[in-house]
Amino acid sequence: MKGTVAVGGMALSQAYLVIDRKTDVSAYRVEKTDEELQRLQAASARCAKELSALIEGLRQDADPEQAEILDFQLLLLEDENYMGQIVHTIQKEQINCEYAVAHHSRLYREELSALDNPYLNERVADISDIEQRLLQALSCREKATLPTAPVIAVAQDLTPSQVVELGHGKLEGIILEKGGLSSHCVILARSMGIPCIIGAAGVLAQVEQGMPLLLDGETGEIVLSPDDETVRSYRQYEEARRQELCSLEQFRQAKTMTADGKTMKVYANITTNLEVPGVLEQGGEGVGLLRTEMLYMERDAAPDEETQFALYSAIVKGLEGRPLIIRTLDVGGDKSIPYLGISPEENPFLGYRAIRYCLDHPEIFRPQLAAILRAAAFGPVQLMLPMIAATDEVERAKEAIDGVRRELKERGSATGPVSVGVMMETPAAAVMAEQLAEMVDCSSAHISHIETGNTIPSVEMLITIINKLGISSDAILCDSVHKADHIYKDELNELFMNCSENEVKYIVEMAKENIRIYRKYRAINNEGDPDE
Repeated sequence: MKGTVAVGGMALSQAYLVIDRKTDVSAYRVEKTDEELQRLQAASARCAKELSALIEGLRQDADPEQAEILDFQLLLLEDENYMGQIVHTIQKEQINCEYAVAHHSRLYREELSALDNPYLNERVADISDIEQRLLQALSCREKATLPTAPVIAVAQDLTPSQVVELGHGKLEGIILEKGGLSSHCVILARSMGIPCIIGAAGVLAQVEQGMPLLLDGETGEIVLSPDDETVRSYRQYEEARRQELCSLEQFRQAKTMTADGKTMKVYANITTNLEVPGVLEQGGEGVGLLRTEMLYMERDAAPDEETQFALYSAIVKGLEGRPLIIRTLDVGGDKSIPYLGISPEENPFLGYRAIRYCLDHPEIFRPQLAAILRAAAFGPVQLMLPMIAATDEVERAKEAIDGVRRELKERGSATGPVSVGVMMETPAAAVMAEQLAEMVDCSSAHISHIETGNTIPSVEMLITIINKLGISSDAILCDSVHKADHIYKDELNELFMNCSENEVKYIVEMAKENIRIYRKYRAINNEGDPDE
Protein backbone atom coordinates (compact mmCIF):
# COMPACT_ATOMS: atom_id res chain seq x y z
CA MET A 1 0.00 0.00 0.00
CA LYS A 2 1.25 3.44 -0.85
CA GLY A 3 0.39 7.09 -0.24
CA THR A 4 1.86 10.56 -0.65
CA VAL A 5 4.65 11.66 1.68
CA ALA A 6 3.58 14.78 3.58
CA VAL A 7 6.22 14.69 6.31
CA GLY A 8 9.36 12.60 5.90
CA GLY A 9 10.71 10.00 8.31
CA MET A 10 10.09 6.36 9.26
CA ALA A 11 8.14 4.69 12.04
CA LEU A 12 7.41 1.14 13.19
CA SER A 13 4.62 0.81 15.74
CA GLN A 14 1.10 -0.48 16.34
CA ALA A 15 -1.89 1.02 14.58
CA TYR A 16 -4.29 3.28 16.45
CA LEU A 17 -7.47 3.66 14.41
CA VAL A 18 -9.26 6.96 14.83
CA ILE A 19 -12.84 6.25 13.79
CA ASP A 20 -15.55 8.72 14.69
CA ARG A 21 -18.56 7.06 16.28
CA LYS A 22 -21.58 8.42 14.45
CA THR A 23 -24.35 10.17 16.33
CA ASP A 24 -27.89 9.84 15.05
CA VAL A 25 -28.51 13.18 13.35
CA SER A 26 -31.91 12.43 11.85
CA ALA A 27 -34.49 15.17 12.33
CA TYR A 28 -37.39 15.05 14.73
CA ARG A 29 -39.77 17.70 16.01
CA VAL A 30 -39.32 19.12 19.51
CA GLU A 31 -42.14 20.77 21.45
CA LYS A 32 -40.00 22.75 23.90
CA THR A 33 -37.43 24.68 21.88
CA ASP A 34 -36.20 26.46 25.02
CA GLU A 35 -35.05 23.14 26.49
CA GLU A 36 -33.43 22.21 23.18
CA LEU A 37 -31.52 25.49 23.12
CA GLN A 38 -30.36 24.82 26.68
CA ARG A 39 -28.95 21.48 25.49
CA LEU A 40 -27.11 23.29 22.70
CA GLN A 41 -25.79 25.92 25.10
CA ALA A 42 -24.51 23.25 27.50
CA ALA A 43 -22.80 21.36 24.65
CA SER A 44 -21.24 24.57 23.38
CA ALA A 45 -19.93 25.43 26.85
CA ARG A 46 -18.38 21.96 27.19
CA CYS A 47 -16.66 22.32 23.82
CA ALA A 48 -15.41 25.79 24.70
CA LYS A 49 -13.97 24.49 27.97
CA GLU A 50 -12.14 21.62 26.23
CA LEU A 51 -10.74 23.85 23.49
CA SER A 52 -9.69 26.56 25.94
CA ALA A 53 -7.76 23.99 27.96
CA LEU A 54 -5.96 22.77 24.84
CA ILE A 55 -5.19 26.33 23.72
CA GLU A 56 -3.89 27.34 27.13
CA GLY A 57 -1.60 24.31 27.20
CA LEU A 58 -0.19 25.26 23.80
CA ARG A 59 0.36 28.87 24.84
CA GLN A 60 2.22 27.74 27.95
CA ASP A 61 4.41 25.67 25.63
CA ALA A 62 5.09 28.90 23.69
CA ASP A 63 3.36 27.48 20.63
CA PRO A 64 1.19 30.31 19.26
CA GLU A 65 0.85 28.80 15.77
CA GLN A 66 -0.91 25.63 16.93
CA ALA A 67 -2.97 27.61 19.44
CA GLU A 68 -4.12 29.91 16.63
CA ILE A 69 -5.51 26.95 14.68
CA LEU A 70 -7.70 25.89 17.63
CA ASP A 71 -8.64 29.51 18.26
CA PHE A 72 -10.57 29.43 14.98
CA GLN A 73 -12.73 26.57 16.30
CA LEU A 74 -13.35 28.42 19.53
CA LEU A 75 -14.50 31.45 17.54
CA LEU A 76 -16.92 29.26 15.58
CA LEU A 77 -18.87 28.70 18.80
CA GLU A 78 -19.63 32.43 18.79
CA ASP A 79 -19.94 32.86 15.02
CA GLU A 80 -23.35 34.14 13.95
CA ASN A 81 -22.99 32.48 10.55
CA TYR A 82 -22.47 29.10 12.25
CA MET A 83 -23.94 28.89 15.75
CA GLY A 84 -26.40 31.68 15.03
CA GLN A 85 -27.86 29.73 12.11
CA ILE A 86 -28.09 26.56 14.21
CA VAL A 87 -30.03 28.43 16.91
CA HIS A 88 -32.29 30.02 14.27
CA THR A 89 -33.13 26.63 12.72
CA ILE A 90 -34.00 25.08 16.10
CA GLN A 91 -36.30 27.99 16.92
CA LYS A 92 -37.94 28.37 13.52
CA GLU A 93 -38.39 24.72 12.59
CA GLN A 94 -38.75 23.32 16.14
CA ILE A 95 -36.11 20.78 15.24
CA ASN A 96 -33.58 18.86 17.36
CA CYS A 97 -30.01 20.06 18.04
CA GLU A 98 -28.24 17.12 16.40
CA TYR A 99 -29.94 17.67 13.05
CA ALA A 100 -29.38 21.45 13.16
CA VAL A 101 -25.67 21.06 13.99
CA ALA A 102 -25.06 18.47 11.26
CA HIS A 103 -27.14 20.38 8.69
CA HIS A 104 -25.43 23.73 9.10
CA SER A 105 -21.97 22.16 9.45
CA ARG A 106 -22.51 20.52 6.07
CA LEU A 107 -23.67 23.79 4.51
CA TYR A 108 -20.66 25.65 5.94
CA ARG A 109 -18.27 22.97 4.63
CA GLU A 110 -19.83 23.14 1.17
CA GLU A 111 -19.53 26.93 1.20
CA LEU A 112 -15.82 26.82 2.07
CA SER A 113 -15.10 23.97 -0.35
CA ALA A 114 -16.66 25.93 -3.22
CA LEU A 115 -14.29 28.87 -2.76
CA ASP A 116 -11.30 29.20 -5.08
CA ASN A 117 -9.04 29.50 -2.06
CA PRO A 118 -6.88 26.53 -0.99
CA TYR A 119 -6.35 27.96 2.49
CA LEU A 120 -10.06 28.38 3.23
CA ASN A 121 -10.75 24.99 1.63
CA GLU A 122 -8.58 23.45 4.35
CA ARG A 123 -10.81 25.07 7.01
CA VAL A 124 -13.33 22.34 6.25
CA ALA A 125 -11.44 20.16 8.74
CA ASP A 126 -12.08 22.72 11.48
CA ILE A 127 -15.82 22.65 10.75
CA SER A 128 -15.82 18.86 10.97
CA ASP A 129 -13.83 19.02 14.19
CA ILE A 130 -16.19 21.38 15.99
CA GLU A 131 -19.23 19.49 14.61
CA GLN A 132 -17.97 16.21 16.11
CA ARG A 133 -17.22 17.90 19.41
CA LEU A 134 -20.73 19.36 19.58
CA LEU A 135 -22.39 16.06 18.63
CA GLN A 136 -20.27 14.21 21.17
CA ALA A 137 -21.28 16.68 23.87
CA LEU A 138 -24.96 16.50 22.87
CA SER A 139 -24.96 12.69 23.11
CA CYS A 140 -23.01 12.85 26.41
CA ARG A 141 -20.42 10.52 24.90
CA GLU A 142 -17.06 10.35 26.59
CA LYS A 143 -13.97 10.92 24.50
CA ALA A 144 -12.11 7.86 23.26
CA THR A 145 -9.30 6.73 25.54
CA LEU A 146 -5.98 8.06 24.31
CA PRO A 147 -3.17 5.52 23.73
CA THR A 148 -0.65 4.99 26.50
CA ALA A 149 2.01 3.42 24.25
CA PRO A 150 3.61 4.77 21.06
CA VAL A 151 1.31 4.39 18.02
CA ILE A 152 0.84 5.24 14.37
CA ALA A 153 -2.53 6.98 13.98
CA VAL A 154 -4.63 5.77 11.05
CA ALA A 155 -7.70 7.77 10.04
CA GLN A 156 -9.70 9.13 7.16
CA ASP A 157 -8.54 12.55 8.30
CA LEU A 158 -7.46 14.06 11.61
CA THR A 159 -8.66 17.32 13.05
CA PRO A 160 -6.14 19.79 14.51
CA SER A 161 -7.25 19.12 18.08
CA GLN A 162 -6.88 15.35 17.58
CA VAL A 163 -3.28 15.79 16.43
CA VAL A 164 -2.53 17.95 19.47
CA GLU A 165 -4.15 15.48 21.88
CA LEU A 166 -2.42 12.45 20.35
CA GLY A 167 0.89 14.19 19.89
CA HIS A 168 2.04 14.47 23.47
CA GLY A 169 4.82 11.90 23.25
CA LYS A 170 2.74 8.92 22.01
CA LEU A 171 2.30 9.64 18.31
CA GLU A 172 5.08 8.21 16.14
CA GLY A 173 3.39 8.49 12.74
CA ILE A 174 0.20 9.46 10.88
CA ILE A 175 -1.49 7.72 7.93
CA LEU A 176 -4.53 9.38 6.35
CA GLU A 177 -6.91 8.29 3.61
CA LYS A 178 -7.53 11.94 2.76
CA GLY A 179 -5.67 15.04 3.93
CA GLY A 180 -3.85 17.78 2.04
CA LEU A 181 -0.27 18.99 1.99
CA SER A 182 -1.40 22.37 3.35
CA SER A 183 -3.95 21.00 5.83
CA HIS A 184 -3.66 21.91 9.48
CA CYS A 185 -3.07 18.26 10.35
CA VAL A 186 0.03 18.16 8.13
CA ILE A 187 1.23 21.57 9.31
CA LEU A 188 1.02 20.38 12.92
CA ALA A 189 2.68 17.04 12.13
CA ARG A 190 5.53 18.83 10.38
CA SER A 191 6.07 21.21 13.28
CA MET A 192 6.06 18.28 15.73
CA GLY A 193 8.43 16.16 13.63
CA ILE A 194 5.90 13.35 13.10
CA PRO A 195 6.21 11.33 9.83
CA CYS A 196 2.98 11.55 7.85
CA ILE A 197 1.56 9.89 4.72
CA ILE A 198 -1.66 11.15 3.12
CA GLY A 199 -3.86 9.88 0.29
CA ALA A 200 -3.63 6.25 1.40
CA ALA A 201 -7.00 5.24 -0.03
CA GLY A 202 -8.61 2.20 1.59
CA VAL A 203 -6.16 1.93 4.47
CA LEU A 204 -8.91 1.88 7.13
CA ALA A 205 -10.53 -1.13 5.51
CA GLN A 206 -7.29 -3.10 5.68
CA VAL A 207 -5.85 -2.09 9.05
CA GLU A 208 -7.04 -3.43 12.40
CA GLN A 209 -6.67 -1.82 15.79
CA GLY A 210 -3.25 -2.66 17.25
CA MET A 211 -1.90 -4.13 13.99
CA PRO A 212 1.87 -3.65 13.53
CA LEU A 213 2.65 -1.07 10.84
CA LEU A 214 5.73 0.21 9.09
CA LEU A 215 5.45 3.76 7.79
CA ASP A 216 8.13 4.68 5.26
CA GLY A 217 8.09 8.44 4.95
CA GLU A 218 10.84 8.29 2.33
CA THR A 219 8.99 6.25 -0.31
CA GLY A 220 5.36 6.58 0.85
CA GLU A 221 5.12 2.82 1.44
CA ILE A 222 2.86 1.43 4.19
CA VAL A 223 3.60 -2.16 5.22
CA LEU A 224 0.85 -3.99 7.13
CA SER A 225 2.01 -6.60 9.65
CA PRO A 226 5.59 -6.47 8.37
CA ASP A 227 7.31 -9.84 8.32
CA ASP A 228 10.48 -10.60 10.23
CA GLU A 229 12.69 -9.76 7.29
CA THR A 230 11.06 -6.34 6.85
CA VAL A 231 11.32 -5.61 10.56
CA ARG A 232 14.99 -6.67 10.49
CA SER A 233 15.57 -4.32 7.55
CA TYR A 234 13.95 -1.49 9.44
CA ARG A 235 15.99 -2.24 12.57
CA GLN A 236 19.13 -2.27 10.40
CA TYR A 237 18.12 1.08 8.95
CA GLU A 238 17.44 2.37 12.44
CA GLU A 239 20.79 1.06 13.69
CA ALA A 240 22.66 2.45 10.70
CA ARG A 241 21.08 5.82 11.31
CA ARG A 242 21.93 5.60 15.01
CA GLN A 243 25.56 4.78 14.21
CA GLU A 244 25.73 7.60 11.69
CA LEU A 245 24.44 10.03 14.30
CA CYS A 246 26.91 8.66 16.84
CA SER A 247 29.79 9.12 14.39
CA LEU A 248 28.76 12.73 13.96
CA GLU A 249 28.39 13.29 17.69
CA GLN A 250 32.02 14.42 18.00
CA PHE A 251 31.27 17.37 15.76
CA ARG A 252 28.08 18.50 17.47
CA GLN A 253 29.62 20.91 19.97
CA ALA A 254 32.99 21.25 18.24
CA LYS A 255 34.30 24.64 17.22
CA THR A 256 33.51 25.52 13.62
CA MET A 257 36.89 26.60 12.38
CA THR A 258 38.76 26.23 9.09
CA ALA A 259 42.19 24.61 8.84
CA ASP A 260 43.85 28.04 8.77
CA GLY A 261 42.10 29.11 11.97
CA LYS A 262 39.19 31.09 10.54
CA THR A 263 36.19 30.85 12.88
CA MET A 264 32.81 30.20 11.26
CA LYS A 265 29.28 29.88 12.63
CA VAL A 266 26.70 27.21 11.85
CA TYR A 267 23.15 28.55 11.90
CA ALA A 268 19.85 26.81 11.14
CA ASN A 269 16.85 27.91 9.06
CA ILE A 270 13.52 27.49 10.87
CA THR A 271 9.83 28.38 10.59
CA THR A 272 8.60 27.92 14.17
CA ASN A 273 9.77 28.03 17.77
CA LEU A 274 9.21 24.27 18.02
CA GLU A 275 12.43 23.79 16.06
CA VAL A 276 14.62 25.75 18.47
CA PRO A 277 15.31 22.87 20.93
CA GLY A 278 16.44 20.72 18.00
CA VAL A 279 18.77 23.47 16.78
CA LEU A 280 20.46 23.71 20.17
CA GLU A 281 20.54 19.94 20.63
CA GLN A 282 22.42 19.57 17.35
CA GLY A 283 24.97 22.24 18.26
CA GLY A 284 23.45 25.07 16.24
CA GLU A 285 24.98 28.43 17.06
CA GLY A 286 21.97 30.50 16.10
CA VAL A 287 19.18 30.87 13.56
CA GLY A 288 20.31 32.15 10.17
CA LEU A 289 16.81 32.57 8.78
CA LEU A 290 13.36 32.62 10.36
CA ARG A 291 10.84 32.28 7.54
CA THR A 292 8.02 34.44 8.82
CA GLU A 293 5.65 33.82 5.90
CA MET A 294 4.44 30.54 7.43
CA LEU A 295 2.81 32.55 10.22
CA TYR A 296 0.77 34.34 7.54
CA MET A 297 0.06 31.30 5.36
CA GLU A 298 -1.58 29.34 8.18
CA ARG A 299 -4.52 31.69 8.72
CA ASP A 300 -7.20 33.65 6.88
CA ALA A 301 -6.09 37.09 8.09
CA ALA A 302 -2.71 38.66 8.78
CA PRO A 303 -1.36 37.94 12.28
CA ASP A 304 -1.45 40.97 14.55
CA GLU A 305 1.53 42.45 16.37
CA GLU A 306 0.94 40.49 19.58
CA THR A 307 0.72 37.14 17.79
CA GLN A 308 3.98 37.82 15.99
CA PHE A 309 5.65 39.15 19.12
CA ALA A 310 4.72 35.95 21.00
CA LEU A 311 6.41 33.81 18.32
CA TYR A 312 9.52 35.95 17.80
CA SER A 313 10.16 36.53 21.50
CA ALA A 314 9.70 32.81 22.26
CA ILE A 315 12.41 32.02 19.71
CA VAL A 316 14.75 34.73 21.02
CA LYS A 317 14.36 33.47 24.58
CA GLY A 318 14.78 29.87 23.48
CA LEU A 319 18.07 30.67 21.75
CA GLU A 320 19.48 31.91 25.07
CA GLY A 321 21.63 34.70 23.70
CA ARG A 322 22.41 33.16 20.31
CA PRO A 323 21.62 35.34 17.28
CA LEU A 324 18.33 35.25 15.41
CA ILE A 325 17.98 36.55 11.84
CA ILE A 326 14.37 37.29 10.93
CA ARG A 327 13.36 37.68 7.30
CA THR A 328 10.44 40.04 6.88
CA LEU A 329 7.38 38.80 5.02
CA ASP A 330 8.39 37.21 1.71
CA VAL A 331 5.09 36.79 -0.10
CA GLY A 332 4.46 36.34 -3.81
CA GLY A 333 5.99 34.06 -6.39
CA ASP A 334 5.51 30.52 -5.12
CA LYS A 335 4.23 31.76 -1.75
CA SER A 336 0.60 32.65 -2.31
CA ILE A 337 -1.43 34.12 0.55
CA PRO A 338 -4.92 34.67 -0.89
CA TYR A 339 -6.19 37.19 1.64
CA LEU A 340 -3.38 39.62 0.76
CA GLY A 341 -4.92 40.08 -2.67
CA ILE A 342 -1.77 40.05 -4.83
CA SER A 343 -2.79 39.92 -8.49
CA PRO A 344 -1.30 37.20 -10.73
CA GLU A 345 1.70 38.18 -12.88
CA GLU A 346 3.49 36.60 -15.82
CA ASN A 347 6.66 36.41 -13.73
CA PRO A 348 5.73 36.84 -10.06
CA PHE A 349 9.23 35.90 -8.87
CA LEU A 350 10.67 39.24 -9.97
CA GLY A 351 7.49 41.25 -9.71
CA TYR A 352 5.31 42.74 -7.04
CA ARG A 353 6.30 40.68 -4.03
CA ALA A 354 8.13 40.65 -0.69
CA ILE A 355 9.60 44.07 0.17
CA ARG A 356 7.68 45.86 -2.61
CA TYR A 357 4.35 44.58 -1.30
CA CYS A 358 5.27 45.36 2.31
CA LEU A 359 6.33 48.93 1.57
CA ASP A 360 2.98 49.57 -0.14
CA HIS A 361 1.04 47.97 2.73
CA PRO A 362 2.17 49.51 6.04
CA GLU A 363 -0.84 47.91 7.77
CA ILE A 364 0.93 44.56 7.15
CA PHE A 365 4.57 45.66 7.39
CA ARG A 366 4.56 47.91 10.46
CA PRO A 367 3.02 45.38 12.93
CA GLN A 368 5.72 42.90 11.90
CA LEU A 369 8.47 45.47 12.36
CA ALA A 370 7.05 46.37 15.78
CA ALA A 371 6.98 42.72 16.86
CA ILE A 372 10.59 42.23 15.72
CA LEU A 373 11.86 45.35 17.50
CA ARG A 374 10.08 44.33 20.71
CA ALA A 375 11.42 40.77 20.54
CA ALA A 376 14.94 42.21 20.23
CA ALA A 377 14.65 43.39 23.83
CA PHE A 378 15.19 39.76 24.87
CA GLY A 379 18.30 38.97 22.81
CA PRO A 380 20.30 39.58 19.62
CA VAL A 381 18.13 40.01 16.52
CA GLN A 382 18.95 40.89 12.93
CA LEU A 383 16.38 41.83 10.31
CA MET A 384 16.68 40.78 6.67
CA LEU A 385 14.79 42.49 3.84
CA PRO A 386 13.90 40.01 1.04
CA MET A 387 13.94 40.41 -2.76
CA ILE A 388 15.59 43.83 -2.75
CA ALA A 389 15.92 45.22 -6.28
CA ALA A 390 16.60 48.95 -5.77
CA THR A 391 18.36 51.21 -3.27
CA ASP A 392 15.22 53.23 -2.58
CA GLU A 393 13.55 50.06 -1.25
CA VAL A 394 16.24 49.83 1.42
CA GLU A 395 15.93 53.53 2.22
CA ARG A 396 12.15 53.32 2.59
CA ALA A 397 12.37 50.17 4.70
CA LYS A 398 14.90 51.76 7.06
CA GLU A 399 12.66 54.83 7.37
CA ALA A 400 9.74 52.55 8.28
CA ILE A 401 11.85 50.77 10.91
CA ASP A 402 12.91 54.10 12.46
CA GLY A 403 9.30 55.31 12.46
CA VAL A 404 8.00 52.17 14.17
CA ARG A 405 10.76 52.37 16.77
CA ARG A 406 9.72 55.97 17.60
CA GLU A 407 6.08 54.88 17.96
CA LEU A 408 7.06 52.05 20.31
CA LYS A 409 9.11 54.43 22.41
CA GLU A 410 6.15 56.83 22.68
CA ARG A 411 3.84 54.07 23.92
CA GLY A 412 6.45 52.80 26.37
CA SER A 413 7.20 49.44 24.74
CA ALA A 414 10.69 48.07 25.30
CA THR A 415 12.79 47.43 22.18
CA GLY A 416 16.30 46.24 21.47
CA PRO A 417 18.97 47.02 18.88
CA VAL A 418 18.33 45.43 15.49
CA SER A 419 20.88 45.37 12.68
CA VAL A 420 19.36 45.59 9.19
CA GLY A 421 20.48 43.53 6.20
CA VAL A 422 19.33 42.61 2.71
CA MET A 423 18.90 39.32 0.89
CA MET A 424 21.09 39.24 -2.22
CA GLU A 425 18.72 37.15 -4.32
CA THR A 426 17.79 39.21 -7.38
CA PRO A 427 19.91 40.05 -10.43
CA ALA A 428 19.51 43.75 -9.59
CA ALA A 429 20.86 43.24 -6.07
CA ALA A 430 23.81 41.32 -7.47
CA VAL A 431 24.88 44.18 -9.72
CA MET A 432 24.34 46.74 -6.94
CA ALA A 433 26.06 44.71 -4.24
CA GLU A 434 28.63 47.36 -3.38
CA GLN A 435 26.03 50.14 -3.13
CA LEU A 436 23.68 48.02 -1.05
CA ALA A 437 26.49 46.95 1.27
CA GLU A 438 27.11 50.58 2.16
CA MET A 439 23.48 51.04 3.19
CA VAL A 440 23.04 48.10 5.58
CA ASP A 441 24.73 46.32 8.46
CA CYS A 442 24.81 42.85 6.87
CA SER A 443 23.69 40.85 3.86
CA SER A 444 22.83 37.29 2.92
CA ALA A 445 23.95 36.11 -0.51
CA HIS A 446 21.84 33.47 -2.24
CA ILE A 447 23.87 33.27 -5.43
CA SER A 448 23.00 29.64 -6.09
CA HIS A 449 19.35 30.49 -6.58
CA ILE A 450 19.12 34.12 -7.62
CA GLU A 451 15.44 34.47 -8.42
CA THR A 452 14.67 34.53 -12.15
CA GLY A 453 11.16 33.17 -12.41
CA ASN A 454 10.68 31.30 -15.66
CA THR A 455 13.54 32.90 -17.66
CA ILE A 456 16.52 31.18 -16.07
CA PRO A 457 18.40 30.63 -19.40
CA SER A 458 18.28 34.35 -20.25
CA VAL A 459 19.68 35.39 -16.88
CA GLU A 460 22.40 32.78 -17.17
CA MET A 461 23.27 34.36 -20.52
CA LEU A 462 23.48 37.78 -18.87
CA ILE A 463 25.83 36.40 -16.20
CA THR A 464 27.97 34.86 -18.96
CA ILE A 465 28.23 38.23 -20.67
CA ILE A 466 29.18 39.90 -17.38
CA ASN A 467 31.91 37.35 -16.76
CA LYS A 468 33.30 37.64 -20.30
CA LEU A 469 33.49 41.42 -20.14
CA GLY A 470 34.81 41.54 -16.60
CA ILE A 471 32.40 44.36 -15.82
CA SER A 472 32.37 45.54 -12.19
CA SER A 473 29.08 45.70 -10.35
CA ASP A 474 29.03 49.51 -10.39
CA ALA A 475 29.54 49.71 -14.14
CA ILE A 476 27.70 46.71 -15.49
CA LEU A 477 25.00 48.68 -17.28
CA CYS A 478 26.97 51.88 -17.91
CA ASP A 479 30.39 52.54 -19.47
CA SER A 480 30.83 48.98 -20.74
CA VAL A 481 27.38 48.51 -22.14
CA HIS A 482 28.50 49.68 -25.59
CA LYS A 483 31.06 46.85 -25.62
CA ALA A 484 28.36 44.34 -24.87
CA ASP A 485 26.19 45.81 -27.62
CA HIS A 486 28.92 45.42 -30.23
CA ILE A 487 30.79 42.30 -29.14
CA TYR A 488 27.93 40.24 -27.70
CA LYS A 489 25.02 41.57 -29.74
CA ASP A 490 23.58 38.09 -30.43
CA GLU A 491 23.70 37.11 -26.76
CA LEU A 492 21.94 40.34 -25.72
CA ASN A 493 19.27 39.83 -28.37
CA GLU A 494 18.66 36.33 -27.03
CA LEU A 495 18.45 37.73 -23.49
CA PHE A 496 15.64 40.15 -24.33
CA MET A 497 13.84 37.76 -26.68
CA ASN A 498 13.46 35.37 -23.74
CA CYS A 499 12.05 38.07 -21.47
CA SER A 500 8.40 38.99 -21.08
CA GLU A 501 7.24 42.59 -21.52
CA ASN A 502 7.13 43.06 -17.74
CA GLU A 503 10.66 41.69 -17.37
CA VAL A 504 12.01 44.03 -20.04
CA LYS A 505 10.42 46.95 -18.19
CA TYR A 506 11.97 45.65 -14.97
CA ILE A 507 15.47 45.42 -16.54
CA VAL A 508 15.13 48.94 -17.99
CA GLU A 509 14.16 50.36 -14.59
CA MET A 510 17.09 48.59 -12.93
CA ALA A 511 19.40 49.90 -15.66
CA LYS A 512 18.24 53.46 -14.98
CA GLU A 513 18.89 52.94 -11.27
CA ASN A 514 22.39 51.61 -11.91
CA ILE A 515 23.19 54.42 -14.34
CA ARG A 516 22.13 56.96 -11.72
CA ILE A 517 24.34 55.29 -9.11
CA TYR A 518 27.30 55.00 -11.47
CA ARG A 519 27.11 58.63 -12.59
CA LYS A 520 27.07 59.69 -8.97
CA TYR A 521 29.99 57.35 -8.27
CA ARG A 522 32.07 58.83 -11.12
CA ALA A 523 31.28 62.40 -10.09
CA ILE A 524 32.36 61.76 -6.50
CA ASN A 525 35.60 60.22 -7.70
CA ASN A 526 36.23 62.99 -10.29
CA GLU A 527 36.10 60.46 -13.12
CA GLY A 528 34.03 62.51 -15.51
CA ASP A 529 30.95 64.62 -16.01
CA PRO A 530 28.06 63.24 -13.88
CA ASP A 531 25.70 63.95 -16.80
CA GLU A 532 27.85 62.12 -19.33
